[in-house]
Amino acid sequence: MSNLENLKEIFFLFAKDGSDGAPGITINEFRFVVKELGFDIKENELQMMFEEAAGEREESGMEKVLLFDEFYQAMSKLMAKKDSYEAVMNGFKHLDKEGKGYLDVRYFRYLMNQYGEKMPLEDIQEIIKLADPEQTGKIKYDDLVDTMFGKEKPKPPEDPKKKKDSKKGGKKK
Repeated sequence: MSNLENLKEIFFLFAKDGSDGAPGITINEFRFVVKELGFDIKENELQMMFEEAAGEREESGMEKVLLFDEFYQAMSKLMAKKDSYEAVMNGFKHLDKEGKGYLDVRYFRYLMNQYGEKMPLEDIQEIIKLADPEQTGKIKYDDLVDTMFGKEKPKPPEDPKKKKDSKKGGKKK
């Protein structure tokens, strides 16, 4: 089954007749479909995507809906972005011959100079700072790719021992 056929089937599972009789899906249904298909997208991005796809069409007192062609275009963009993400991640995995989950900073710098888009050394250094903020000498490429594609990782909880230690150090007798 092609992407078009799959998306058509999904669309018509949720579609309701709009004010003009044409089937459409609301933002709530769109949100559900996007999440169920495994796309990790922020709420504000999802709303912007929906509004952009729906355009300026007036719904005269009814909730705005996406028609099939609008739904298809929005989903195609999401799928292309996901394919790009996977392609970049697979590229880094290919370079990580030992499967360690990271690349050495020197190796990464070499690759950027030799094979990447020609850019000033300062720009490469900025990318390395972003990719290795703790300056460990290792670039965890999954974090880098997530950052490149706007995916946020949850911050680890603070160590309660560090909080206690900082409180103890701040008091003088």
